[in-house]
Amino acid sequence: MICGSGGFWLLWVRRMKYTVTLTEVQLEALSYAADIVARLGIGQIKPALEATPIDWKGKCGSVHNTIELCERLMRNEWVPNIIHNHTSFSICSKEVKQLSPILYDLHQVFRHQLSWDRAIADGEATAPNSKFMMGVSYDTPLQVAENVPLATIEQVKEDSDGE
Repeated sequence: MICGSGGFWLLWVRRMKYTVTLTEVQLEALSYAADIVARLGIGQIKPALEATPIDWKGKCGSVHNTIELCERLMRNEWVPNIIHNHTSFSICSKEVKQLSPILYDLHQVFRHQLSWDRAIADGEATAPNSKFMMGVSYDTPLQVAENVPLATIEQVKEDSDGE
């Protein structure tokens, strides 16, 4: 179970594994959402809010007002106490709840796969880990979450029917 009534916590009763088939757009949406929630979990409130598709300035008067509201709502529940709104914890910090590193790991795996699939499809690379591709998107994901292995992912090859 991932969500409890008093905030976010994780309970590992079983180690089941799943296979999910997603479209490129769905995988990108999950990567995007995992990145935003992981940022919220380490206290990067402003970058997370700015990355959402919501016009926070138009809805709440200012990003600053929205940040203050979010910090009040989440303090002591999910996001560790932040000294100043321009500071945040490392994703590896013991102060960070376990959900954020798991989501960050998922984001890394998804981003890595999407980046290489697109680079190969666009003819910019011939295979993953090409020495000519630079950028964090192409780096091999590094496991951050403790006791939770990195997810595995592979592109599903289309059959002759285009399915």
